[in-house]
Amino acid sequence: MERGAGLAFNEATGGHIQEFAGGSNGLADQIKGQLRYGDVLISVIPKVNTDLMGAANSDWVTWRVSFAESPLLLGCDPTSRFAADFKTKPWRQALSEPEIRIGRTDPKLDPKGALTLELMKQAR
Repeated sequence: MERGAGLAFNEATGGHIQEFAGGSNGLADQIKGQLRYGDVLISVIPKVNTDLMGAANSDWVTWRVSFAESPLLLGCDPTSRFAADFKTKPWRQALSEPEIRIGRTDPKLDPKGALTLELMKQAR
């Protein structure tokens, strides 16, 4: 946000976006626990915002809108010993190679980590 939409917002309005990046679930938990405050929460998954809505959730979020989508992509280091597999085999087969290491964020804190686990279930 700081380099893209946030910068454009700052230039157009003279305002200033102060950003704190982190896993959406973790940030939502911090908001619920009153450890973090913000005027706007931008989450990769709308459910995170929905989970902050309603009296049971202290009405932290009262309005939301979906404004963008971003696909999740698989990326492979070109110097990895598995790089050739991703060029010549179906991705599911390449991901099932013994000893392959897959990086992800903590699924409890970040929806991208949870989506990565979902991908791995589908890859079976």
